Amino acid sequence: MGVAETVTSTTSAGRAALLVVFSLGLSLALLALLEGGARVAGLGGERMSRLPYQQVYLPSLLPATGPDGEALLRTGDVRMWRQQIRAEKPEAGLRVLVFGASASAGLGFSPNAAFARPLERILQEALPGRRVEVLNLSIVALPAKSVKQLLDDAAHRYDPDVLIVYSGNNEFMEIHAERYQELRGGFASRLRDRLMGLHLARFLVRLFEGPVQAPSLAQQDVSQADVRQAERTIIQEVEIGEDERGRIIDEYEGHLREMVASARSTETPIVLATVASNWRWRGLRDLADGWAREEAGPGSEEREAVLLRARAKLSARIPTASQEERAEALYRRAVVHEALGDLASARSDYKAAKDADPHLRRALGAGNERVRAVASEAGVPLADIEALLAADAASGVIGFESFYDNVHFTPEGALLVAAELFRVMQAEGLLPPTPKFSVLGWLAREAERRGELDALSAGDWMGFGFDRSRIALRDPWKYDRLKDELDTRIAADPTDWRALAYRGNIFVHRIGGAAAAREDYAAALKIEDNAEVRANSEGLRRAAE
Repeated sequence: MGVAETVTSTTSAGRAALLVVFSLGLSLALLALLEGGARVAGLGGERMSRLPYQQVYLPSLLPATGPDGEALLRTGDVRMWRQQIRAEKPEAGLRVLVFGASASAGLGFSPNAAFARPLERILQEALPGRRVEVLNLSIVALPAKSVKQLLDDAAHRYDPDVLIVYSGNNEFMEIHAERYQELRGGFASRLRDRLMGLHLARFLVRLFEGPVQAPSLAQQDVSQADVRQAERTIIQEVEIGEDERGRIIDEYEGHLREMVASARSTETPIVLATVASNWRWRGLRDLADGWAREEAGPGSEEREAVLLRARAKLSARIPTASQEERAEALYRRAVVHEALGDLASARSDYKAAKDADPHLRRALGAGNERVRAVASEAGVPLADIEALLAADAASGVIGFESFYDNVHFTPEGALLVAAELFRVMQAEGLLPPTPKFSVLGWLAREAERRGELDALSAGDWMGFGFDRSRIALRDPWKYDRLKDELDTRIAADPTDWRALAYRGNIFVHRIGGAAAAREDYAAALKIEDNAEVRANSEGLRRAAE
């Protein structure tokens, strides 16, 4: 090849390279322009969680017709309880909407044990002249980002009088999944994840695939063993740094502010609640007997000396401990502080241990401080549930008297929350004065309603069945397991009318469960003509399916 040919070849290659660079640059500029336009136009919407069970499907309520022809609205998402309200709010109606995740949904029990139900009871009793509707739109595992979408839609559609937000336990679930994806996901999966961060990509996907459809209950069931195992694996392999924690808390505050803005845009009062949790929660297993003596090592056998040595060793270990080890050491030191009578230090360490928990499945103290700050700055009512339960708890340490596990209320804890929400709503002028009504008297009457056997009435059924000790089981899926246990019990003895009635009560609260509930109630009534079961059956005939 001659010199001229070599120069010509080099020039052609250079031009080709420039053409490639120019084309790539033009394509990127066009993509940026289209993405900017999509964002300005609001195409593609806000990116939802990467976790399937954190998706939101709107509207929350679908049109229905009652047996008498009355227009109704009823829950359509199978993750929610079966609820309905009138399409047109009565003139004397009081409509309260509750938003949150599993803690406010009442996970572990029937909807009657969620604080929305006793709130409805207290409002009905205190305001007998009002038609009270308390609608619980909480969904298991939702973060504040998803709760915000539910609230904004409901505030504009359903003419609420008060919005209540109890949300903050699930803020770190998605970032755990995101980091796990980066560690374990394949190239194609990571590329798709990046692309779905673009408004344009989300718009095109929805354009070609059509509107987002709510999956079936089986697809959304976060109680499935494989989903729970996947979460445990993610938590074990992913660490969330302090900077990321701070960013998530900042985003959480932003979602709260947007909820307040949505409420104001519809001139609807909103109540923000701090999110309480069980400070005494260590996991499924408590500390073993004799752990303090083992921690203290050899020396005096006197109890106080053992505790003092254990505390000294824990204090020396905490500053250099790993995140998980630090959480455990703080928890143990809190127990020692409490045993020694130093309650202020015990409370401090219990809270620090909760915030240091690497699993990040309880609302952080920093998150609750943001709730208080947003409520104060925005001038909206605050229900400080964390402070309330701490004041009510032994030694000021929130524990198992209010929660059966880390974040889910016992029925007794839910009663306290309902009473506090009523007090705040009344104090803030959202309800009229009721000088003859006693909240303490109401709490006492509600406590008397509870028996060793669960209620037969569908409106009072708690979901512990034949064994009240189930309330204390540290299993958020125990209500699902109760259904399986009732199936087994009925198969063994088809004449067990109470088990049939209990299973009917499970079905009656499920979307799409009315037909099964009717069958169980009818079977129970053939065996035992019980007035409460009969009332359940008659109530189904008056309701829309």
